Amino acid sequence: MNYKVNLQDNSHYVMGLKDGYSSYNDQMLIYRYDGGDIDTRMTNQEMMLGALYDLYQCNDNLKDGDTFETEFGMYQCFGVHVVKV
Repeated sequence: MNYKVNLQDNSHYVMGLKDGYSSYNDQMLIYRYDGGDIDTRMTNQEMMLGALYDLYQCNDNLKDGDTFETEFGMYQCFGVHVVKV
């Protein structure tokens, strides 16, 4: 499946991806800094990759081969990883 990642209200969301725990139709991305802080707005490719990787590890609705269209390019679930395409 192909997912679009949009910036809304200063946070990035994967549109149309449910998390299995709530009734929300879009999944917020979260980037975790080494010091423990978090951010929901991605400002570069590394942040987007890290947030998508964490999401892939935690969301059972994502499958190998799923893709993400982002402002930083395309990413794909590949095995247990997320890679830039």
